[in-house]
Amino acid sequence: MKKITPHFFIATLGTLILLVTSCTSVPETQYYTLVAENNVSNIAPTTTNKAVNIGVGPLVIPNILDNFSIISIEKNNQISLSAYHLWGGNLKDNINQVLADNISNYLGINGVWPFPWDNRNRPELQVRIVFERFIGERGKNIILQAKWTILTDNGRKELMTHKYRNKKSLQDDSYLTYVKGLNTTLNEFSLEVSQKLNTVITSLK
Repeated sequence: MKKITPHFFIATLGTLILLVTSCTSVPETQYYTLVAENNVSNIAPTTTNKAVNIGVGPLVIPNILDNFSIISIEKNNQISLSAYHLWGGNLKDNINQVLADNISNYLGINGVWPFPWDNRNRPELQVRIVFERFIGERGKNIILQAKWTILTDNGRKELMTHKYRNKKSLQDDSYLTYVKGLNTTLNEFSLEVSQKLNTVITSLK
């Protein structure tokens, strides 16, 4: 019978520890954010009143999206919450900021503020938004569906209400492509809102 030496025992134990460690290693966590459109063309004519103040919000998003995990749809109406692909901050605040930045750039107006704002200096125009859907299935498509209203008189007078739906196909099932798809639909929605706001601002002159 072969005698087991202490050195052999220690070497074997070390090998087992390395094997267990390699088998239990976890993926690196990836963080994402949504960003405003680059190289935006100003859609407003030079006669547009640039002094008007616009408030974006309040924004309502589905409860299931109120999560730091990136959420997507799976088969049979199931949802997937990723443990390693996360938003870098609060998703609703991120969406609201991107909307405000895009509207400001499209209209060439500096005074565009995301909700909340100081009640002592309320904006002249307000865009109230409800996202009914802002989700998709990785590798297939993204859907942004929203209702939104433009108001004035401290939010008491409704000027117009619209419904929006945008569906985008995805090229692959990666999380990066999924987030880019969400970002694209959000930026395109921003342009739609900006165009309607431009109409309102022109009519108020």
